[in-house]
Order: sequence, then C-alpha cells, then structure tokens
Amino acid sequence: PDTMALFTIWEKMLEKKEHIALVVDEYGGLNGIVTMEDVIETLLGLEIVDETDTVIDMQKFARERWKTRQAKYSLIDKLSNEDE
Repeated sequence: PDTMALFTIWEKMLEKKEHIALVVDEYGGLNGIVTMEDVIETLLGLEIVDETDTVIDMQKFARERWKTRQAKYSLIDKLSNEDE
C-alpha cells in the first residue's frame, strides 16, 4: 500500500461516507484504524470532547497512567534518568 496524506484520507472518507478506515502496513497486515474524529482532531489541532468521553485531557491521563504503572512495576523512566 501507498502512504496517504491526511487531507487525502479526509477527502476519501467524505467521498465514501465512511467514518472509520483500516491502516495496513507494507505487507498488507492490519496496523490499526483511523476514525473521522482522529482526522478532524489532527487537522484542527484540537481534542474533540463529546458526551461519551470520560477523560478530557488525554495527555494528562497518559502521564498519570504511566506514573501508576511505573510505581507498580518499578519501571525506570529513561528520559528522567538521562541526566543522572
């Protein structure tokens, strides 16, 4: 498969009236999905929050989850320890 620019994905999803698309790797294997919401958020540079979202700040949520897992599994943060 070829690579595809984000705006091209946007146009194809609109044209085909699709809200979700599969992402495949160079071997044709499934690599993930992309949704219309993902495309819009990336194009606008904003996080779309709707009534089903329980977390508003995903970056803050990810940092908190990392800290919890780091403490639980005694993980080392390579970025924090590079200066030591």
